[in-house]
Amino acid sequence: MADTFPTALQRTSDERWITLDVVAREDARVIARIAEASDQVAVVRTDEDPGYDRHLRRLLASPPPDAGRDIRMAWPVDLLHDMDAKVVGYTVRRTASPRSFALADFVDPARRAEIAPMATRRHLLRVARNVATATAALHYAGHASIRGTNFRVDDQAHVLVVRIDELQSDAGEPVRQEDERRLGNMVLRLLSGKPWASAGTLGELLRRAEDEAAVIPAQDWVFALRDAEKALPRTPAVALAAEPSGESPARGSTPTPDPGDRPRTAAGPGLRQTTSDRPAPTTDLATALRESRARDTRTADREVAAERAASDRAAAEQAAADRAAADRAAADRAAADRAAAERAAAERAERAAAERVAAERAAAERAAAGRAAAAEQASTEHAEHTAAVQEGGDRASTGPQPERTPEPAIVIDLED
Repeated sequence: MADTFPTALQRTSDERWITLDVVAREDARVIARIAEASDQVAVVRTDEDPGYDRHLRRLLASPPPDAGRDIRMAWPVDLLHDMDAKVVGYTVRRTASPRSFALADFVDPARRAEIAPMATRRHLLRVARNVATATAALHYAGHASIRGTNFRVDDQAHVLVVRIDELQSDAGEPVRQEDERRLGNMVLRLLSGKPWASAGTLGELLRRAEDEAAVIPAQDWVFALRDAEKALPRTPAVALAAEPSGESPARGSTPTPDPGDRPRTAAGPGLRQTTSDRPAPTTDLATALRESRARDTRTADREVAAERAASDRAAAEQAAADRAAADRAAADRAAADRAAAERAAAERAERAAAERVAAERAAAERAAAGRAAAAEQASTEHAEHTAAVQEGGDRASTGPQPERTPEPAIVIDLED
């Protein structure tokens, strides 16, 4: 039997206090019925999170576009705060599908055989397409960090998106790419090895998804799975699991739509707007995906142009740097040549000066040697002359004297 939630909570839209009857507890949240609004369910956070208020307001302000009748999203329609005016939870529209199971159970073949024995290839394709469509819608609205625990599957292959407060608002590209890798892994586990899924665009995407690092946009999966489902032969609609009461719908009939199947607004599947400032639905998902693809193409073109411009700038900067380096190298070579020429001139001047000094020294030495030789020769000649004179005197004193010739008289005529 359900417990009575001990805390009184107040809705933000109309300031009404509500009483909650707990029906489930999971992780750090409580799921409870609202006594004053039987068509709504409350999700209350039981742990402290300073950013929870801002996060829920972002979710409330940016709902995804309408994703179609096969996808329901438990999107917040109102916020709940406690007596301290602190936001602790939100309300969602109550779904009318009592039988649902976790996506992980449906992906696992053994568990699928137990919970959905009537599942056909069309059901597999439909579940995969609905999960991809929901992922694309959430990404289009700027939300990411989508995991398998955010999806439940009912007996008509409809997909319910739950645990909305676990999503990241304004998520960056790396988080979205991680979502797309998880989506590719889920589709690969669900359809890999099926011959009827190995052809066309779907087969190509499945082969690409075998690379764990491959990032395939969710909208590519949507269109490929849609085309693969259209290519199947038409068969009557069959529920995934047998009705527990034995009242199975007639073969070929269409189940009666429940309140959760009525046309939805941007706030979520079959959810009413409860505040006047809630944004109105902008477009259906098909148009949104086309716009997203065109926007991605434009973004890719801009990124390519930006990369090309950056490459051109880098090439120009590199060319300028190369020219500057060449100019510096030329200047360095010219300076080195000038320095070498100056060193060579200085060396030549030094050699010339040394040669002049050597020549002057040699000339001085030669002059000195010449003077010494002349002096020696003069000394020798003087000695020889002196010896000759002495020898002549000795002969004169001992031998006959030669006749002296009288010198002529000099007559001076005074009269002239």
